[in-house]
Amino acid sequence: MGILRTTAAWVATVALLGGCVAAPEAAEERVPSFSADSLLGAIQEEGELVAAIPASAPPLSFASRDGAPRGLAVEVGRWIAEGLGVEASFVMAPEDDVVGMVADGRADIAFPSAPITSAVLREITFSNPYYLGHQRLLVAQGSPVRDVYDLAGEKVCSVPAPTEVPLDSIVPTVEVVEAVTAGDCARSVKRGEVAAGTASDLALMGVVSKTEGLEITGDQLNTQGYGVVLASGASSAADFVDRLLAQARAEDLYLDWYARWVGPYIADPLPDAPKLSAEEAATLFPEETIEEEETIEE
Repeated sequence: MGILRTTAAWVATVALLGGCVAAPEAAEERVPSFSADSLLGAIQEEGELVAAIPASAPPLSFASRDGAPRGLAVEVGRWIAEGLGVEASFVMAPEDDVVGMVADGRADIAFPSAPITSAVLREITFSNPYYLGHQRLLVAQGSPVRDVYDLAGEKVCSVPAPTEVPLDSIVPTVEVVEAVTAGDCARSVKRGEVAAGTASDLALMGVVSKTEGLEITGDQLNTQGYGVVLASGASSAADFVDRLLAQARAEDLYLDWYARWVGPYIADPLPDAPKLSAEEAATLFPEETIEEEETIEE
């Protein structure tokens, strides 16, 4: 039951008690009120929460045929807006620009498609994760490849990222072929140039949604937390968003969100609702480890 959906239950209780209990507050009055000089108070004053989302990154966010925003980030954004008692508005932008939109005031929050790391958390204010992704494999439907150990002696497409587990560190005979985007890997897999591609499942779901004949398989090779970006230093606002995400978990809203947006690509099993904090998600990718990997690559 959402924050704005409790009034009917209160009214029913009063009726049963014969009116001997004071009338409940209006639904709007039950939403916390924040100081006008705070980030959340300013959003309430405007009556609108502006969220920056990637323009074409399903299942995170994308535009439907009629141009309406859709996706997991849209569900979460609307839940946060409901918790503030305001309307949700979504601005689609290139993936590399959504965080900058918060920094320069064009948006109140953002949903980047990049995970939380120690280096990123030092510069950017995140909520706790609303999704935990994992590096997995992209293969052609019907492929005999089910996990990374089936790739011995094979070529595999990879988009270099500081959070990625190199497959040749698991199976030394794997030949890694680098690509610029997950879409490039998808095309290489479709053409039979490589036996598989690898990236975060969030990126792989995006290419599977656009390319027929591909599927996601393999073990979860890492864990990556995806959180909501807020204005730098807005820790109290992040705490409020964390409470709303915890409430969504308690009310099993994630079951519906994940079934709708993740289920078409990864249904067995559906992901669990995240319980990691932003700080815990960041420690999965310590800054010194990432720096070491970048040095090796150079």
